[in-house]
Amino acid sequence: MLRQQFWTNRLGQSASSVLVSTSAPPRRDRKPDMVRSRYLRDIVVVASLAGTYFVAGKLGLKLASVHTSATAVWPCTGIALAVESAPNAMVMIDRQGKIVMVNSHAMKMFGYVREELVGRSVEVLVPERFRGGHPEHRMGFSSSPRARSMGAGRDLYAVRKDGSELPVEIGLNPIETEEGPLVLSAIVDISERKRAEEEILRLATSDPLTGLANYRKLIDVLDAEIKRYGRAGRPFAVLLFDMDGLKKINDVHGHLVGSRALCRLANILQIHCRAIDTAARYGGDEFVLVLPETESAAAVQVAQRISEQLNNDGEEPSISVSTGTATYPRDGKTIDELLAAADRALYGQKGSSKRKLALPT
Repeated sequence: MLRQQFWTNRLGQSASSVLVSTSAPPRRDRKPDMVRSRYLRDIVVVASLAGTYFVAGKLGLKLASVHTSATAVWPCTGIALAVESAPNAMVMIDRQGKIVMVNSHAMKMFGYVREELVGRSVEVLVPERFRGGHPEHRMGFSSSPRARSMGAGRDLYAVRKDGSELPVEIGLNPIETEEGPLVLSAIVDISERKRAEEEILRLATSDPLTGLANYRKLIDVLDAEIKRYGRAGRPFAVLLFDMDGLKKINDVHGHLVGSRALCRLANILQIHCRAIDTAARYGGDEFVLVLPETESAAAVQVAQRISEQLNNDGEEPSISVSTGTATYPRDGKTIDELLAAADRALYGQKGSSKRKLALPT
């Protein structure tokens, strides 16, 4: 019985190893090539199973029918049938990085026909911004070939014929043949998984009513800004907003109108946010705007513009806010101290007979 054992590793989880054993018992009525063909097909299926497993082995197969011209197509040899039967995209390249074989899943994934890929450099599937450094990585793998995931710990992207990119996971599998070393890559499109991860992250860090950052995200942003000040010495400002009379709006107009009032304020905060700013719902009727690289005077101007736009947004009931400002590190050197300073300024304004911003002292 022909038997060989292969170690397989789940991509990104090298600690989780399982032992896979494949075998192809020879029969008297079976030709040696048929035995090797079925044996190789089992290997390739294991290599691409669910796109997360890869396998390495030394295959003593003579690939006399291999051609690398752009118009050549592999005939129905055992290795071609094995790669074609794999459930995920498979691309095989030679030592020079030329594509020598692709299966139907790869053609569908990248939008090419077989003749457009065979014979071309594998860099045609690499986004242009990564293409320059890819040959060096490829040669590094060739100098020490072993079955492994590509780019462990990094986000990988491939590019389709139309120029669009897709996130991928790739398993690299060196194969020794009588014609020389080849590399079989199992490629998985993880776009759906990435979208699901992004949605989970969005739900975990955003307020469900307003869509702004939630308290958890706010604390992360403030912590990052404090660390950035430690590196670059650049101050930042915090604006704390409290909606005036939300309870009265709820009592008179109902909670739906009250929720709409909160969303109106959230929308105006977003309008006045730069790309580097963060607007967050602090809780209840309180909101926070984090302004990196902003001094106190500029923060006051932002708060005034927000108050003016609220007063003239044209919706009923009219809404207004009280505002407190604080800057790091002048008004506080921790998150708690900074928010407390903004809170004191805010309630100092609420207690004042004049509708103007109060700066922390």
